[in-house]
Amino acid sequence: MFGGVCCRGGGFPLEGAGDAPDLVVRPQDVSPAADRGVRAGDAVVYANTQPGADQVVRANPLGLETFVQIRGPESPEDYSYTVDLRGEGQRLVLLDSGAVAIVDPDGNPVAVATPPQAYDANGNPVPVTASVNGNTLTLHVPHTTGDWAYPIVVDPKWLRKLGKAAWGCAVGGAAGALRGGGWAGAAIGCGAGILSGLNPF
Repeated sequence: MFGGVCCRGGGFPLEGAGDAPDLVVRPQDVSPAADRGVRAGDAVVYANTQPGADQVVRANPLGLETFVQIRGPESPEDYSYTVDLRGEGQRLVLLDSGAVAIVDPDGNPVAVATPPQAYDANGNPVPVTASVNGNTLTLHVPHTTGDWAYPIVVDPKWLRKLGKAAWGCAVGGAAGALRGGGWAGAAIGCGAGILSGLNPF
C-alpha cells in the first residue's frame, strides 16, 4: 500500500507497492513487561522488550531501521528476529559481507538487512555479528566481554529491493501473543519518511 498507513500487531511489517509481497520482521523473546510504544520524533521506542534493553523503530526513505538499545551488562547478548517469508520459495541467507538477504527461488534479493553495526555511548564500535538459522536472524553482541560505555546501540537496516521507487511500510507491535500492556502498533509511511501515529492495540 503506497502512500497509506497500515497498522498490524505482531512485528515490523514492510509492505510493498502493487503486487509486491509483504515482509514482516518479528522480534523473539519479547518480555511480558515490554512497554507500549512511545513516539520520539520520527521513531517509536518500545522499552524493556528484553531485560535491560529497548527496541527502537524508525522509517527511512529506503526502508526500516530497527535499533536495539543495550542499557547495561545485564542485557542479553543475543537478539533474534523471525522473518516471515511471504513469497513462495523465498529463503533467508547470510552474505559474505555480513548482510542478510531474503532471496527468491532464482536467488534475486527481495529485501536486505545491512551488516549490523554497534556503538557504545562514547562512539566506540562494539563487535556484532549476524547469523541465520532457517527464517531466524540473530544478532550477537558480546558486550559483557569488553570495557564499553552503556548504552550500546545496535543498528540493522532493512531495505527493500523491489526495483520500484514507490513503496510503503508499517511498524506494528511485537510479539503477537502479547495483549494489553504489550507493544503498541505504530504506523510509518516510508515513502514520506514520517511517523504517522500510534495505535495502542
